[in-house]
Amino acid sequence: MAEIQYLPKSNLTNGQLTTVARTVLLKLSEYNISPIDFKKQKDDLEHSTDDFENSQTKITEEVYTKEKIIIKNSLNYMRTGFFSLLKGDCTSENPERRKAALGSMPLAKAYANISRYIYDDLLTWTTRLINSSNESPYKEYITTLGYTGRITELQTKLNEGIMLKNKRFDASGMRVRVRKTSVTRKEVIEKYDLLVKRLNAVANYKGDADYVELFSWWNAMINEYRREISNRLGKGKGGSADNPENSQPNPDSGNSGSGSGGEDRPVIE
Repeated sequence: MAEIQYLPKSNLTNGQLTTVARTVLLKLSEYNISPIDFKKQKDDLEHSTDDFENSQTKITEEVYTKEKIIIKNSLNYMRTGFFSLLKGDCTSENPERRKAALGSMPLAKAYANISRYIYDDLLTWTTRLINSSNESPYKEYITTLGYTGRITELQTKLNEGIMLKNKRFDASGMRVRVRKTSVTRKEVIEKYDLLVKRLNAVANYKGDADYVELFSWWNAMINEYRREISNRLGKGKGGSADNPENSQPNPDSGNSGSGSGGEDRPVIE
């Protein structure tokens, strides 16, 4: 029986957690499954994610400008680094790899000269790049080359950039808070876990035929984040990357489902 495996959310940054929630919500609308079986859990996750984004610390314009430069540079470095890999693979002796790289070059050329764009435009064009990367034939080429993780990392950084853009200032330009981020983060984790628990239960009760493709995508995404966490925090910190069709239970939940465990405490970025 296919199940959604466990995601170590306590080791995700705020930007990554938001990306996971938003991506899941988007994907749920793409699959031909009955939304009535999980509508409440999906709506609850969407509302809690909105609150989480709105609760991010508001900052002074001076700090905003500095952070904007950092994110802009990161987006440019990540994009050009990805394109350099594609260019290098164009001379690969592996025919399949060379074909995939050459097929991806129109994508690289289309977005090669956006480094000088102002911040808002760079976010827009990076969004277009990611969307194009997730469409055929580029999606298949990038998968063949093993660079899907690069797109995931770029999406996470883009999401951080969008959240920075959406931060608001009070009349004096000083930072303000709507709700505590630590509180809204816990709510996102709780609602995510409830959605996963519900989907696993529905698939188990009604049969997983309609859910196999969705769960396979979901588990592949989780494995990408596990690898990123292990690379960032140390070997094993992200857990083991399982077969996408299997479920990795939460060791702290006390059950085999994906309920909220005590390990999911908010982290400070």
